[in-house]
Amino acid sequence: MATTHLYIAQSLDGFIATEDGSVGWLDAFQDADYGFAEFERSVDALVMGRVTYEQVRGFGAWPHPGKPCIVLSHSPAVGEHPEGVVFRTAVPTDLTGKVWLVGGRQVVHSYLAAGQFDILELFVMPTLLGTGIPLFTGGTRPHKATLSEHTIYPNGVVRLVYDLNQR
Repeated sequence: MATTHLYIAQSLDGFIATEDGSVGWLDAFQDADYGFAEFERSVDALVMGRVTYEQVRGFGAWPHPGKPCIVLSHSPAVGEHPEGVVFRTAVPTDLTGKVWLVGGRQVVHSYLAAGQFDILELFVMPTLLGTGIPLFTGGTRPHKATLSEHTIYPNGVVRLVYDLNQR
């Protein structure tokens, strides 16, 4: 059985990207690692949506070699893809180990709805975007979350780790 882990940043007003999908606003916070390198090494597989996948591909070389990656999409895969990348239309139930839910919000919503969302590691960035793509869109049943860890960084970033108690 897999443990699903969402590791994601959002603005103070709850947005993960600008309206056009850009995460460039996070560049202002690149002065610290926030445990990302260690987290990335610890994951066994990744799950992301098609839009997030295309965005990651646009950054250059595939940053996750050697790790299985499931891309959730209702559109067929087109062109060449890095080794280990597989397109599926539904939340996978055959993964094991620590699975990183990379994003976007439709993937988060799908995992919540399927009852397969275990850990939310949320980084609240000290900035207001005013508008953009929210992390949560509603439309799922209520979910209780238990705060298990928190960290306050000198630059005002707050790390909150929640157990979503779904299993």
